[in-house]
Amino acid sequence: MRLARSRLGLVFAIASIGGALTAACVGSDAGPQPTQQSSTDSGTPNNPDTGRPDTPDGGGTVDADAGPKGFCASKAAPVGAADFFCADFDGPKVDDGWTSVFNAAPDAGPFSLAPVTNVFLSPPRALNGAATPGPGPRGGYFEWKKAGASAVKGIEVSFGINPTPLGGVVAGSTGSVTFVEMGVPTANAAFMYTNGGTVGAGAYTGYYLQFIVSNGAAALTTVRVPTSPKPDEWTMVRMRYGQTGTFELLYNDVSILTPAAFQMTGTEAYVQLGSSTSGTTTAVQSHRFDNFTVAVTR
Repeated sequence: MRLARSRLGLVFAIASIGGALTAACVGSDAGPQPTQQSSTDSGTPNNPDTGRPDTPDGGGTVDADAGPKGFCASKAAPVGAADFFCADFDGPKVDDGWTSVFNAAPDAGPFSLAPVTNVFLSPPRALNGAATPGPGPRGGYFEWKKAGASAVKGIEVSFGINPTPLGGVVAGSTGSVTFVEMGVPTANAAFMYTNGGTVGAGAYTGYYLQFIVSNGAAALTTVRVPTSPKPDEWTMVRMRYGQTGTFELLYNDVSILTPAAFQMTGTEAYVQLGSSTSGTTTAVQSHRFDNFTVAVTR
């Protein structure tokens, strides 16, 4: 659970309420990715005969900046949003715009959060979030947070996710992996995966939602997600969290679940994105992410 990495003491307290959540996630044979990739794509097509940009009919030269805008450059804050953030991982630094970066010690450096250029939603890059097997926490995540003068009324997160296929048979374990967490410091919702951990009434393999509240008495609930993003395919995931505890999960703009969450009370909103484990996992955890947005209403 993502809260385990930033508020460890609270999670130990919560774990005693409901028992440990065990998990092992989608894995990969892929090795570490480079920390940064440069792009020579100017946004204009190259002439196969000359290797230079094509010129339009009528002569002249093509403006190197005249190509289509990137995903975030073309996005505007939704109507009614007090705060808005967008990350397409196409800039000079993969962590552009994020408030902070967390890398667990076993995976510090380029491995846990790295740009990839062979698969993306918007060119030229996406983010690969990975964690090595073993006792957690491992992997890493980016965090964005924003404080305001008024209370958070809602948070909406949207992102593309592309799981790396599992490399062979992987034994179950007592660990878990979190991809996205959103909320306020005292209440959050997380999108997670387990391979045999206890979710709801018993053992379960698949994606699930986890809700935590620590405003007064701590509590934790989990809800199984009935459908999963397909490996090596992009799925657009949308998570909507309302102040009163309403929640909705959508895949490709189709509503999947509307479980009850905990009420949010606070003026600081935060979101985290990556692949970060807790407990012990037995395979490399690897997912690709792209075109991440968050909108906060107050």
